Amino acid sequence: MEIARFTFNPIAVNTYVIESAGECVVVDPGCINDMERGMLAKHIEERQLKVVGIWLTHLHFDHVWSVSKLQKKWGVEVYASEQDEFLIEGNEQFTIEWSLPGVEKFRIGRAIEDGEELTVGGTKWRVISTPGHTPGGVTFYNSEEKVCLTGDTLFCGGVGRTDFPMGDSAALADSVRNRLLTLAEDIRVLPGHGPETTIGKERLMVGCWFPE
Repeated sequence: MEIARFTFNPIAVNTYVIESAGECVVVDPGCINDMERGMLAKHIEERQLKVVGIWLTHLHFDHVWSVSKLQKKWGVEVYASEQDEFLIEGNEQFTIEWSLPGVEKFRIGRAIEDGEELTVGGTKWRVISTPGHTPGGVTFYNSEEKVCLTGDTLFCGGVGRTDFPMGDSAALADSVRNRLLTLAEDIRVLPGHGPETTIGKERLMVGCWFPE
């Protein structure tokens, strides 16, 4: 298995390509224009990968800018939590307020839930519900490869903000403390923004975010 990271759009979203046995999924395609979409497509085409899905950690605009275009290009389903479905319409207000290009609307083709198992080329990924930044935020976790993709729930040295609509600071604290930091300390954390980290490193920081 290999995971490639691309950083796209003015908000510097990390888009990931998870590759295994000739298949791949794209996680959080934040490409904002044709140039960025071309970079992503070139990587996939050069490696002769079959795209089998688009996975979303949550549905904020900066993580879904190219979902519609890429879904049409590859003819694949979008995997996401239905609890974030309200953001498909709500993202328009974000982009207007921030003077950014709009997001084409799309449909969730496969609703995912806590605990279910997804596969890419034989590798197994568990969906962990991690609400707080958004109601439907999820983490994708592979125990064999010791890696998780946390979206905007957990960063290197930080956690997601909760001042957007439907953000919930108590839920975020629970997600981080009880759903992520309980994983093994050597698990790699690939976040939605910024550099990667490990669960062990972030355990040392928890008191800064959620003081007792």
